[in-house]
Amino acid sequence: MIMISVFIFATLKLSFSQLWHNSEYMVVSKTPMCIEATIDVSKALIDIKGLDDFSKYYQQILFEVSRIFAWHNIKFNVVGWNFWLGHDQIQIGSTIEETMPRYRQFVMDQNDGRDIHILFVNINNTVSNLGKSFYNGACTVDSYAIAQVGDRAHWDAIYAAGIVAHEIGHLLGFDHIDESN
Repeated sequence: MIMISVFIFATLKLSFSQLWHNSEYMVVSKTPMCIEATIDVSKALIDIKGLDDFSKYYQQILFEVSRIFAWHNIKFNVVGWNFWLGHDQIQIGSTIEETMPRYRQFVMDQNDGRDIHILFVNINNTVSNLGKSFYNGACTVDSYAIAQVGDRAHWDAIYAAGIVAHEIGHLLGFDHIDESN
Protein backbone atom coordinates (compact mmCIF):
# COMPACT_ATOMS: atom_id res chain seq x y z
CA MET A 1 0.00 0.00 0.00
CA ILE A 2 2.87 2.36 0.77
CA MET A 3 4.38 1.58 -2.61
CA ILE A 4 1.13 2.52 -4.31
CA SER A 5 0.84 5.76 -2.31
CA VAL A 6 4.33 6.77 -3.34
CA PHE A 7 3.50 5.94 -6.94
CA ILE A 8 0.49 8.23 -6.78
CA PHE A 9 2.43 11.06 -5.22
CA ALA A 10 5.23 10.74 -7.74
CA THR A 11 3.20 10.41 -10.92
CA LEU A 12 -0.10 12.14 -10.28
CA LYS A 13 0.38 15.00 -7.81
CA LEU A 14 3.51 16.45 -9.31
CA SER A 15 2.43 15.92 -12.89
CA PHE A 16 5.18 14.80 -15.23
CA SER A 17 7.93 15.75 -12.77
CA GLN A 18 11.06 13.72 -12.30
CA LEU A 19 10.35 13.09 -8.61
CA TRP A 20 10.40 9.35 -9.14
CA HIS A 21 14.17 9.61 -9.76
CA ASN A 22 14.64 10.72 -6.14
CA SER A 23 15.42 7.67 -3.98
CA GLU A 24 13.85 9.41 -0.97
CA TYR A 25 10.46 8.67 -2.53
CA MET A 26 11.27 5.11 -3.60
CA VAL A 27 9.53 2.22 -1.90
CA VAL A 28 10.26 -1.27 -3.18
CA SER A 29 7.88 -4.13 -2.64
CA LYS A 30 9.39 -7.57 -2.17
CA THR A 31 6.79 -8.96 -4.54
CA PRO A 32 6.62 -7.19 -7.88
CA MET A 33 3.26 -6.25 -9.31
CA CYS A 34 2.85 -7.05 -12.99
CA ILE A 35 0.63 -5.17 -15.42
CA GLU A 36 -0.07 -6.70 -18.83
CA ALA A 37 -1.18 -4.17 -21.42
CA THR A 38 -2.38 -4.01 -24.97
CA ILE A 39 -1.62 -0.78 -26.81
CA ASP A 40 -3.64 0.35 -29.83
CA VAL A 41 -2.26 3.15 -32.01
CA SER A 42 -4.59 5.29 -34.12
CA LYS A 43 -3.91 5.72 -37.81
CA ALA A 44 -3.53 9.51 -37.49
CA LEU A 45 -0.39 9.14 -35.37
CA ILE A 46 1.24 6.86 -37.91
CA ASP A 47 0.18 9.08 -40.83
CA ILE A 48 1.83 12.13 -39.26
CA LYS A 49 5.19 10.55 -38.40
CA GLY A 50 5.37 7.56 -40.71
CA LEU A 51 5.54 4.03 -39.38
CA ASP A 52 9.32 3.89 -38.83
CA ASP A 53 9.55 7.22 -36.98
CA PHE A 54 6.44 6.53 -34.97
CA SER A 55 7.70 3.06 -34.03
CA LYS A 56 10.85 4.62 -32.55
CA TYR A 57 8.79 7.24 -30.70
CA TYR A 58 6.42 4.53 -29.45
CA GLN A 59 9.36 2.49 -28.12
CA GLN A 60 10.71 5.55 -26.29
CA ILE A 61 7.32 6.17 -24.64
CA LEU A 62 7.00 2.57 -23.49
CA PHE A 63 10.59 2.51 -22.23
CA GLU A 64 9.93 5.60 -20.09
CA VAL A 65 6.62 4.20 -18.78
CA SER A 66 8.44 0.98 -17.85
CA ARG A 67 11.12 2.99 -16.03
CA ILE A 68 8.50 4.90 -14.02
CA PHE A 69 6.83 1.69 -12.90
CA ALA A 70 10.08 -0.25 -12.39
CA TRP A 71 11.13 2.33 -9.84
CA HIS A 72 8.25 1.04 -7.71
CA ASN A 73 8.79 -2.65 -8.53
CA ILE A 74 5.83 -2.71 -10.89
CA LYS A 75 6.52 -4.55 -14.14
CA PHE A 76 4.77 -2.95 -17.10
CA ASN A 77 4.60 -5.49 -19.91
CA VAL A 78 3.16 -4.70 -23.31
CA VAL A 79 1.93 -8.09 -24.46
CA GLY A 80 -0.12 -6.89 -27.40
CA TRP A 81 0.04 -3.94 -29.73
CA ASN A 82 -1.92 -2.95 -32.77
CA PHE A 83 -0.87 -0.28 -35.23
CA TRP A 84 -4.04 0.71 -37.07
CA LEU A 85 -2.43 1.18 -40.49
CA GLY A 86 -5.18 1.05 -43.14
CA HIS A 87 -7.92 2.60 -41.04
CA ASP A 88 -8.84 3.14 -37.42
CA GLN A 89 -10.71 0.24 -35.86
CA ILE A 90 -13.11 2.72 -34.23
CA GLN A 91 -14.21 6.22 -35.15
CA ILE A 92 -11.91 8.66 -33.36
CA GLY A 93 -14.02 11.59 -32.20
CA SER A 94 -13.07 15.25 -31.86
CA THR A 95 -12.54 14.72 -28.11
CA ILE A 96 -11.40 11.87 -25.92
CA GLU A 97 -14.78 11.91 -24.18
CA GLU A 98 -16.50 11.28 -27.50
CA THR A 99 -14.10 8.44 -28.31
CA MET A 100 -14.28 6.62 -24.94
CA PRO A 101 -17.54 4.67 -25.46
CA ARG A 102 -16.36 3.50 -28.89
CA TYR A 103 -13.05 2.31 -27.51
CA ARG A 104 -14.82 0.57 -24.63
CA GLN A 105 -16.90 -1.43 -27.09
CA PHE A 106 -13.80 -2.24 -29.14
CA VAL A 107 -11.97 -3.52 -26.03
CA MET A 108 -14.97 -5.60 -24.98
CA ASP A 109 -15.20 -7.12 -28.47
CA GLN A 110 -11.48 -8.01 -28.39
CA ASN A 111 -11.87 -9.88 -25.07
CA ASP A 112 -8.14 -10.65 -24.90
CA GLY A 113 -7.86 -10.91 -21.11
CA ARG A 114 -5.26 -8.15 -20.69
CA ASP A 115 -5.11 -6.13 -17.47
CA ILE A 116 -5.39 -2.82 -19.32
CA HIS A 117 -5.81 -1.43 -22.83
CA ILE A 118 -4.51 1.96 -23.93
CA LEU A 119 -5.35 3.80 -27.12
CA PHE A 120 -2.74 6.29 -28.33
CA VAL A 121 -4.40 9.15 -30.22
CA ASN A 122 -3.67 12.57 -31.68
CA ILE A 123 -6.76 14.73 -31.14
CA ASN A 124 -5.84 18.38 -31.73
CA ASN A 125 -8.86 19.75 -29.89
CA THR A 126 -7.48 21.80 -26.97
CA VAL A 127 -10.75 21.22 -25.11
CA SER A 128 -10.03 17.51 -25.01
CA ASN A 129 -8.15 16.10 -22.03
CA LEU A 130 -4.63 14.76 -22.36
CA GLY A 131 -5.94 11.38 -21.28
CA LYS A 132 -8.88 9.62 -19.74
CA SER A 133 -9.45 6.38 -17.86
CA PHE A 134 -11.59 4.92 -15.10
CA TYR A 135 -10.65 4.67 -11.44
CA ASN A 136 -10.19 1.05 -10.40
CA GLY A 137 -10.74 -0.03 -13.99
CA ALA A 138 -7.82 -2.45 -14.30
CA CYS A 139 -8.87 -6.07 -14.81
CA THR A 140 -12.54 -5.09 -15.30
CA VAL A 141 -14.73 -4.20 -18.28
CA ASP A 142 -13.48 -0.63 -17.76
CA SER A 143 -9.82 -1.57 -18.13
CA TYR A 144 -9.08 0.93 -20.87
CA ALA A 145 -7.59 4.38 -21.25
CA ILE A 146 -6.96 6.89 -24.01
CA ALA A 147 -3.77 8.97 -24.05
CA GLN A 148 -2.81 11.94 -26.22
CA VAL A 149 0.74 11.20 -27.30
CA GLY A 150 0.99 13.36 -30.43
CA ASP A 151 0.70 17.12 -30.86
CA ARG A 152 -0.82 17.69 -27.40
CA ALA A 153 2.22 15.91 -25.87
CA HIS A 154 4.53 18.01 -28.08
CA TRP A 155 5.83 14.77 -29.63
CA ASP A 156 7.98 14.42 -26.51
CA ALA A 157 8.30 10.77 -25.42
CA ILE A 158 8.97 11.61 -21.76
CA TYR A 159 5.97 13.95 -21.58
CA ALA A 160 3.80 11.37 -23.34
CA ALA A 161 5.04 8.66 -20.94
CA GLY A 162 3.89 10.84 -18.05
CA ILE A 163 0.42 11.02 -19.58
CA VAL A 164 0.31 7.24 -20.05
CA ALA A 165 1.60 6.52 -16.51
CA HIS A 166 -0.92 9.00 -15.10
CA GLU A 167 -3.82 7.20 -16.79
CA ILE A 168 -2.54 3.79 -15.70
CA GLY A 169 -2.47 5.18 -12.16
CA HIS A 170 -6.18 5.93 -12.47
CA LEU A 171 -6.83 2.40 -13.73
CA LEU A 172 -5.02 1.12 -10.63
CA GLY A 173 -7.41 3.12 -8.48
CA PHE A 174 -5.70 6.42 -7.84
CA ASP A 175 -7.50 9.74 -7.92
CA HIS A 176 -6.10 13.24 -8.29
CA ILE A 177 -4.60 14.57 -5.09
CA ASP A 178 -5.47 18.23 -5.59
CA GLU A 179 -6.91 20.62 -8.14
CA SER A 180 -3.59 20.96 -9.98
CA ASN A 181 -4.04 17.53 -11.50
